[in-house]
Order: sequence, then structure tokens, then C-alpha cells
Amino acid sequence: MKKIVILGQSNVTEEATRNTILCAAFAIHADKIEDCTIKFGFAPPGTSPHIKLFYALLFTPLRWGSILFKYYQIKDHDAIFVPYPSYLDGWIGCILGKLKHKKVIIDGFLGIYDTIVRDRKIFKEESLIAQIIWQYEKLFLSSADHILVDTQLNGEMLQKDYDLPKGKIKIIPVGIDEDLWKPVKLPDTSKFKVIFWCTFIPLHGADIVAKAAHLLEKQRPDIEFLIIGTGQLSNNFDKLLKKLQLSNLKWISQFIPLKSIYALTKEAHCCLGIFGNTDKTDRVIPYKVYQALACDRPVITARTQASQALFTDKKDILLVSPGNPIELANAILSLHQDPLFAAEIGKKGRFLYEKYLSCAAINQKIGGLLAQG
Repeated sequence: MKKIVILGQSNVTEEATRNTILCAAFAIHADKIEDCTIKFGFAPPGTSPHIKLFYALLFTPLRWGSILFKYYQIKDHDAIFVPYPSYLDGWIGCILGKLKHKKVIIDGFLGIYDTIVRDRKIFKEESLIAQIIWQYEKLFLSSADHILVDTQLNGEMLQKDYDLPKGKIKIIPVGIDEDLWKPVKLPDTSKFKVIFWCTFIPLHGADIVAKAAHLLEKQRPDIEFLIIGTGQLSNNFDKLLKKLQLSNLKWISQFIPLKSIYALTKEAHCCLGIFGNTDKTDRVIPYKVYQALACDRPVITARTQASQALFTDKKDILLVSPGNPIELANAILSLHQDPLFAAEIGKKGRFLYEKYLSCAAINQKIGGLLAQG
């Protein structure tokens, strides 16, 4: 597959760099890349999932018309790649692939049913809308030749949910901007700084971080927490902070540029991953864990099937039970009390990132996929 059409939404943001990195990987291994993407029909940043879904459905006819117009200007190609979010335009990609007898590769990252229904619980599983979403996602995933997901567990979930052939699913790490997230030495300061950035969805477990800070507030006043972000559960988190009245935690309750987050990470001694006690927590490794590993920071995250499949506890990461602020507080203490141990965790985490999660590793995987045909 040497001539690749990139088809669908060109939804590239600094927070979600997966599309940029995957498209670049395809470009490395293909003789030619044809652009069949569009750049309109998106809800404004920070809007609710309901509004995002409304925008997507509202602009679907115009978006599909524009895609078809661009596609039929392309004379020859071997395969179609539909980047994230693929759940609307993936359907058009699969239809065109069948009509033109071309291979179709779908990025199944953050499946729509799993995200909207199971994790965020916007619609109940027994509702008509949830069932329509499930049937729709099954139809277009079944029609694709290859489906890309970020972890083995997510792949197994899709395979089980939609009865997909095992060989159809390919594991490709999420990918981050390596021009930004570079290794940096741990700071030498009297304060031990812990940083946690998130979009306040259930799997992140921001409340667990606040409760861990509460446990450490009197015991170790030199440990400071910085939380960055806003989102679905922000109001609940605000109520919790008002109740706890923490002196050792600062919350920047808005989205800030990743460059600013990286600058704050350079001042931190420890980065936090995810701690929510949800089904999705067990299957994912989010962008921020990759980012923290890439810049040589020791990371603490939930002990899940996904994290245990990739990491070794107390070697290249620290793992704690989901939803357990006591274990999180103790893990932070272990890094605070032993700077050499913290530095070694960060160093080995960076090594693991380079070997399995980096852009170079992604490029190699995409090359193998295209060689399969």
C-alpha cells in the first residue's frame, strides 16, 4: 500500500497530536499521500459532549459532500486512512473502500460508544440512542480492513463488543509531540512539587488526588500539588476543595497551552496519571502519561491491566490501586523521601518510552502494517 488517501476530519489540536503523528508515519512509508480531509464542522473547544455530538450531526451532510468531491478528484491510490475521530467519516471511508476495492484503515482511538455511553454516561446503555450508536459503530468497524487502537485492552474490548476478527485490530501507541516533551533534570528545590493535568472526566480521578493532598497536608507541608484543567466533573471537584480547604493544593481551573504545562512540569518532581475507578481506566494509558515519561519525570498512575501490561511497578513507574488516595499519598512520599529513587524511576520510564511508545516506535509499526497490504 504505497499511495494513501487521508480521508475525514482534520481535527488536529495541540492536546491531541495522534492524527499528526499517524499521518506523518504514513507519509514516511508511502510513495504518495493524497489529502481528502476537511477542517470544518467542529464544536468550539471546551463545549459539552452533547454540543459536540450536535455539531457533528448537523454538519454531516455538508462534510460528507465535501469529502466525496475531494475524493473523486484523486485518480489512483492503494488505501484509505480515516484518522480520529473516525466514527462519522469512517462510514464514508468504508463505503468508498468497498466501491473502489481499496484497503480501509480506521483509527478506532476513543470509540464513540465506550466514551459516550460507558465512560461518560451521557446516554444510558438501555436507551434507544445508545443502541443506535452501538449498531452504527459495529457496522463501520466491521467494514474496515484494519482498526488502530492505542492499547491491547482497548483492542480486546472492540473485538469482543463487535465480534471483530482478531487480525483486524492493530496496536499503535497514542503518540505525542516530541519537539515539546523533552527530557529535563529534576529540580533542586526545598519544595516537592506534584503536577496533575486533566479534563476532569471520570477516569482521571481528580478527587483522588485532592484526597491524597489532604492526607499529606499536615504530615508533609513541603509537598505541593498543582492541578490544571476543567471539564465534566469540575463542579464536583470545586465542592470537594471548598470542603477540604487545602493549603497545599493549587488549581488552575482552565485549559492552558501545552507549552505552559511543559514549563510547569519542568518545575515538578512528580507527575500523576489517572486514578478513577472506572472500566475505561483499566484499558487506557492517556496522553499525559506518555508526556511525563518523555520528559524524564517519575510517574504515578493506577494499577490497571493496561499499565501492568506495559510497565513494571517501582522500576519505570509507580502503580497504585485505582480510587485509593492512601496508596497515592504513600507513593508520593516514597519519591519525596528518596530523590535517587525518583530520578531512577524517571530515567527508566524515559527508556521505556523510547523503546515502545515513541514516534520512532509508531513509525515502525505503521511500516509493518503497510507492508502487510
